[in-house]
Amino acid sequence: MGTRSHYLPSARALHMMSDPDRGAILDYHLRQIEDEISGIQSGYITVNHKGRAHYLSLARARMRRLVKLAQSFGYWEDEPEHVATAEAA
Repeated sequence: MGTRSHYLPSARALHMMSDPDRGAILDYHLRQIEDEISGIQSGYITVNHKGRAHYLSLARARMRRLVKLAQSFGYWEDEPEHVATAEAA
C-alpha cells in the first residue's frame, strides 16, 4: 500500500466543492479507510508494538467521523452499510 493520509477533509473545504466533487472525495476516503481496516485485519498492513486493536480503533474512529461528516452534507443517510460500518466499531 502507498502512503495514507490520516486526515479527513474539513467541512469547510467540502462546503466549497460542487456536489459531484464532494461525493467523489467522500467515497475516496471511505474506500481508503475500508481498505486500511481490511488490511489491518488480514495482516497485510503490519503494525508496531501498539498492536492491531489500537490501529483498528483509530481507523474505525476515522470511519465514524467520515460518516458523520458525510451525513451532515446529506450523503449516506439512507445507506445502512456505511452507518452499520461506523456503528460496528
